Amino acid sequence: MAPGYGISSIGSYANDPYFMYALNSYNPNFMGTQQSGQTVQSASQYAPSPAAAESTVTNTGIDPTFKGAEKKDDDGISTGKLIAGGLIVAGGALACIKAYKRGDGTGIKKMLNGFKQYGQKLLGTSAREAAEKTATKVDDAASKISNIIKNGGKNLQEYTIQKDGMSFVIKNGKPVKIITQDKKVIDKAADVANWVRNNPTVRDEVRNMTLAGTKLPKGVSLSYTREIADGKNLYRLTVENGQVVKASSRDKAGKWVEVTKDQFDGFIKNHAKQVKDAETLQKTFTGKKVRILNKKGDLVEQTGSIQMDVRNGQVVFARFNGKELKPEELKALQNDFQKEISNFGHEAGSKYGLKDFEYVYRQKGGQTVRFDKYRTIKNVTSVTNKDITNASAMDNFWQKNESIKNELDNIISTGNVSSGFRVGNMTYKSDAGVVYNISGDKINSIKLDKKITLGGKTFKAGEVIDGKYLGEWRKTAENNNDFQAVVDLLKA
Repeated sequence: MAPGYGISSIGSYANDPYFMYALNSYNPNFMGTQQSGQTVQSASQYAPSPAAAESTVTNTGIDPTFKGAEKKDDDGISTGKLIAGGLIVAGGALACIKAYKRGDGTGIKKMLNGFKQYGQKLLGTSAREAAEKTATKVDDAASKISNIIKNGGKNLQEYTIQKDGMSFVIKNGKPVKIITQDKKVIDKAADVANWVRNNPTVRDEVRNMTLAGTKLPKGVSLSYTREIADGKNLYRLTVENGQVVKASSRDKAGKWVEVTKDQFDGFIKNHAKQVKDAETLQKTFTGKKVRILNKKGDLVEQTGSIQMDVRNGQVVFARFNGKELKPEELKALQNDFQKEISNFGHEAGSKYGLKDFEYVYRQKGGQTVRFDKYRTIKNVTSVTNKDITNASAMDNFWQKNESIKNELDNIISTGNVSSGFRVGNMTYKSDAGVVYNISGDKINSIKLDKKITLGGKTFKAGEVIDGKYLGEWRKTAENNNDFQAVVDLLKA
């Protein structure tokens, strides 16, 4: 995918220049995973495989432990096409990163140490040292989420490991539930019309949406398609959330052919200019005060018309009253128009002069509804969870997914979280009897072990508290020490 894509799971490392240098280096052996909801495929591609005769599954709503993102491929899972989730990492540096929790958990540092023989041909001395420091950060981040598995013992009552849209609920050191997801695309006109008739609540919700404001409604994003030339070749690029998520090219017969998933990253890399052009939106503001350099070289306010080209939250080009802005003026513009710039791509497509656009409405539970500027629903992607708890059904799943079972066994026994896997929600009961609800390395809430009054409100034993009441609960030394012990375990 394009540089910098899909780095939400890395967190603060996205801002580290040396980390990004390594992250964006080319690696022909890596195929990056796609971000959530990137493209709608045909219904047949996501049709679930026939379930084995002995499998017992139960359709449920979305389990709160699952927070995975979508992915177009199913990695060979034969129990139904699955939506991809878990760790989202992009860029060529995965040759290093994907091993960061193998063995003793120092994969990146070892790999970077191996670079020393290449000297400044690969990385300059200062760059390499900075990259090594960043590698330590990544390894430490991985340790945060795995140490509670290593050291939690019986106190770690239950936790979830996620992989490619699947969730595995672990209790007493064993998987007790497998949660898969089946994705079905409804795109034929007659089928969509039937779905709309059977789902009047969603239909009315879409019809009543306000799209002309300064920001799109919650859960709605702008999707548009642009045709951009590269010499004699013409490409059709689809953009969602500021990123190209689908590309098509014309064959000799003039028919549009979509770039396949195994060629997509290479296409993005080899057509960087076209990708940037597609992702850039333009909008003009009138009667605005803009800081412009005067003859003395000082930035002074002037009122006029400002035309901005913005890509992924950054002004890449601008004209004020028809005159192109200089770098220093662009920097001032970026700072002074933060609110306006942040809205780029999060407004109605008509504000950018787009012709071929639609809106994507992602609902709780993973269901996606696509509709046009007239609020007519054109496409629906439904998601169904399946819980596998029956012993024979679970055995059948493991037989078909032996590699996943082996990796999961390794995580359970060692606490080392393999690449592509991530820790979901956890419940940990402290020695004091307080049950902690944890996501990643953060404590979200606790279940009280005894009756208590907090902030003038009385809570019974077994009630769950969070937010300000959790803060009130921590005001006593005994409770805060208990809380801190769990925090320390997460950071150990």
